[in-house]
Amino acid sequence: MDWQNLLIRDDLPPLPQGSPSPRDMAEDELDRAVEALERWESLDKHESVDHEPDPELSDAAYDLLSSWMALERFRPDILPSLIQILPTLRKRVRTDARALEAGATRVLNPEAWLRQAQELADDIEERQQEPMGETFVAIELFEDLDQADLLRCALLSLAHQGLVRHDSGLQLQERLLPCLDWLRSNARVFFAAQGHIRCLAFSCRSDLEQNDPLLASTLSKLDLLLARFLEFHRQGPESLDSRG
Repeated sequence: MDWQNLLIRDDLPPLPQGSPSPRDMAEDELDRAVEALERWESLDKHESVDHEPDPELSDAAYDLLSSWMALERFRPDILPSLIQILPTLRKRVRTDARALEAGATRVLNPEAWLRQAQELADDIEERQQEPMGETFVAIELFEDLDQADLLRCALLSLAHQGLVRHDSGLQLQERLLPCLDWLRSNARVFFAAQGHIRCLAFSCRSDLEQNDPLLASTLSKLDLLLARFLEFHRQGPESLDSRG
């Protein structure tokens, strides 16, 4: 997929009004990471590894790990300040890896995601309309799945460094499979989020496959959806109806 030309391709329509710019997306993720880091550092983590952490700690752990991976995925030329924050995030994540693992894995709820996604698909089907009016919900669903996928990546990366257990990331990967399968079979639902998804793809580093295959694996969702968007614009809605 030629991601670098996604914003100007002749065979794709202009981005929907209100679509974020790549810099906007990077700045939002940077703000999320800084906030998560501040929350995490302010909380008592002494019992989080061996005891049930409180929800605030779990949420901070989830946000910190997923936003760390999201920032690693951005092209640094989009937002040069990423270069300053990433060493701080890496150091904190490595130092508190086990506590972060214990908290973050308790937040994920793939079953709830599947229910919400199916409700959106059913709503679109019942009204027999193109899913253009469902932008917010479609974007939120995609972001939720992407953050969970980034958490999977973070846990597996930390496991490869010997900082957390390998089974945490592998178990999370297994739990996410039904969600990813649903996305592949229902790509049309995410057409309403195409502006967001195209900007995200344009924002990602082009060297990930060569230099970080694990992080690159989080982009498979983008590859699939972008290919379906192209089919839709070339062949019409029937192309998505016949393939998901």
